[in-house]
Amino acid sequence: MAEVELRRQLCREAAAAERERSWSEGYAAAVADIKRVQHEVRDAVRLVGRRAAPCGGAWLDAVERHDGTEYGGTGQPRIPVPAAVIERAREVKAA
Repeated sequence: MAEVELRRQLCREAAAAERERSWSEGYAAAVADIKRVQHEVRDAVRLVGRRAAPCGGAWLDAVERHDGTEYGGTGQPRIPVPAAVIERAREVKAA
Protein backbone atom coordinates (compact mmCIF):
# COMPACT_ATOMS: atom_id res chain seq x y z
CA MET A 1 0.00 0.00 0.00
CA ALA A 2 2.88 2.36 0.78
CA GLU A 3 4.35 1.76 -2.68
CA VAL A 4 1.04 2.66 -4.35
CA GLU A 5 0.83 5.86 -2.30
CA LEU A 6 4.42 6.73 -3.17
CA ARG A 7 3.68 6.27 -6.89
CA ARG A 8 0.58 8.46 -6.60
CA GLN A 9 2.64 11.14 -4.90
CA LEU A 10 5.30 10.96 -7.62
CA CYS A 11 2.61 11.23 -10.31
CA ARG A 12 1.10 14.29 -8.60
CA GLU A 13 4.51 15.93 -8.36
CA ALA A 14 5.27 15.15 -12.02
CA ALA A 15 1.91 16.58 -13.09
CA ALA A 16 2.50 19.74 -11.04
CA ALA A 17 5.97 20.16 -12.56
CA GLU A 18 4.55 19.71 -16.08
CA ARG A 19 1.81 22.29 -15.40
CA GLU A 20 4.43 24.76 -14.18
CA ARG A 21 6.63 24.16 -17.24
CA SER A 22 3.67 24.50 -19.61
CA TRP A 23 2.51 27.68 -17.89
CA SER A 24 6.00 29.18 -18.15
CA GLU A 25 6.26 28.31 -21.84
CA GLY A 26 2.81 29.78 -22.50
CA TYR A 27 3.69 32.95 -20.61
CA ALA A 28 6.92 33.37 -22.58
CA ALA A 29 5.06 32.82 -25.87
CA ALA A 30 2.44 35.42 -24.89
CA VAL A 31 5.12 37.98 -24.02
CA ALA A 32 6.84 37.31 -27.36
CA ASP A 33 3.53 37.82 -29.20
CA ILE A 34 2.88 41.10 -27.40
CA LYS A 35 6.38 42.37 -28.18
CA ARG A 36 5.98 41.39 -31.85
CA VAL A 37 2.69 43.30 -32.06
CA GLN A 38 4.25 46.31 -30.33
CA HIS A 39 7.05 46.36 -32.90
CA GLU A 40 4.55 46.04 -35.76
CA VAL A 41 2.52 48.96 -34.37
CA ARG A 42 5.68 51.05 -33.97
CA ASP A 43 6.71 50.33 -37.56
CA ALA A 44 3.21 51.17 -38.83
CA VAL A 45 3.19 54.48 -36.94
CA ARG A 46 6.60 55.37 -38.36
CA LEU A 47 5.40 54.55 -41.86
CA VAL A 48 2.31 56.73 -41.46
CA GLY A 49 4.48 59.53 -40.10
CA ARG A 50 6.78 59.35 -43.09
CA ARG A 51 3.83 59.38 -45.47
CA ALA A 52 2.08 62.25 -43.66
CA ALA A 53 4.99 64.65 -44.02
CA PRO A 54 5.55 65.83 -47.56
CA CYS A 55 8.91 64.84 -48.86
CA GLY A 56 10.69 63.85 -51.95
CA GLY A 57 13.19 65.64 -54.05
CA ALA A 58 10.71 67.26 -56.45
CA TRP A 59 8.48 68.60 -53.67
CA LEU A 60 11.45 69.93 -51.69
CA ASP A 61 13.02 71.55 -54.77
CA ALA A 62 9.73 73.29 -55.62
CA VAL A 63 9.32 74.56 -52.05
CA GLU A 64 12.87 75.86 -51.95
CA ARG A 65 12.47 77.54 -55.37
CA HIS A 66 9.39 79.37 -54.07
CA ASP A 67 10.87 80.64 -50.79
CA GLY A 68 9.40 78.00 -48.50
CA THR A 69 5.88 77.89 -49.94
CA GLU A 70 3.96 75.19 -51.77
CA TYR A 71 1.22 75.19 -54.38
CA GLY A 72 -2.10 76.24 -52.88
CA GLY A 73 -4.38 75.38 -55.77
CA THR A 74 -5.52 77.05 -58.98
CA GLY A 75 -6.05 80.75 -58.39
CA GLN A 76 -5.01 80.43 -54.73
CA PRO A 77 -1.97 81.93 -53.05
CA ARG A 78 0.98 79.70 -52.23
CA ILE A 79 0.90 78.15 -48.75
CA PRO A 80 3.84 78.65 -46.35
CA VAL A 81 5.46 75.39 -45.28
CA PRO A 82 6.63 75.18 -41.65
CA ALA A 83 10.40 75.16 -41.30
CA ALA A 84 10.27 71.88 -39.37
CA VAL A 85 8.54 70.14 -42.30
CA ILE A 86 11.14 71.45 -44.74
CA GLU A 87 13.94 70.30 -42.45
CA ARG A 88 12.37 66.85 -42.12
CA ALA A 89 12.09 66.61 -45.92
CA ARG A 90 15.79 67.53 -46.21
CA GLU A 91 16.69 64.79 -43.72
CA VAL A 92 14.65 62.22 -45.63
CA LYS A 93 16.19 63.31 -48.92
CA ALA A 94 19.69 63.08 -47.47
CA ALA A 95 19.08 59.58 -46.09
